[in-house]
Amino acid sequence: MQHLKGKGLRDHLRKHFFKVHLRRYTKSRRKAPIYWPLYVPSGAWGVWVYAPSLRRETLYAIEAAATARLNAAEIEISRLRRDQQGGGGGRSPRHLVAVLDAEQRLTEELRVFRNEAERIAQLGWSPDLDDGVVLCAAPLADLFPAWKEAAKERANIKAGRYPWASVTNWADEL
Repeated sequence: MQHLKGKGLRDHLRKHFFKVHLRRYTKSRRKAPIYWPLYVPSGAWGVWVYAPSLRRETLYAIEAAATARLNAAEIEISRLRRDQQGGGGGRSPRHLVAVLDAEQRLTEELRVFRNEAERIAQLGWSPDLDDGVVLCAAPLADLFPAWKEAAKERANIKAGRYPWASVTNWADEL
């Protein structure tokens, strides 16, 4: 664990792993990472996906995971508000406010994340690795902030740059 940059394994996975992984799975102009971190914009919550096994049903599972964390966040917000009204439960008022604010921001991010995962799943889109990894990741660009190239390629798909790719069947809806 000493070679990990950061505070531990979780921090390494969140902040450093994808960059190293992308470098390892890049050859010439071909970029083909097989592990994808799908995160809320703040990075406070996310899931990792193994690209070769990504299916449309996986998006529904991701939506369910986001919903479960959203429900937990709403319960935590209620508990924190009760603690705030009851004198803090042993925590300073400033700390309670900071934790409550962070949980409320996460709740909003989770709602957006969940809705986007559900929207993509309901399109009927099914990942096709024959399109190439980056085109396969493009519909998930809003869920995949770690890989800016996915967003660029989504714009190219919408512009009709890849008429041969199966993902272009959903270009208008991406």
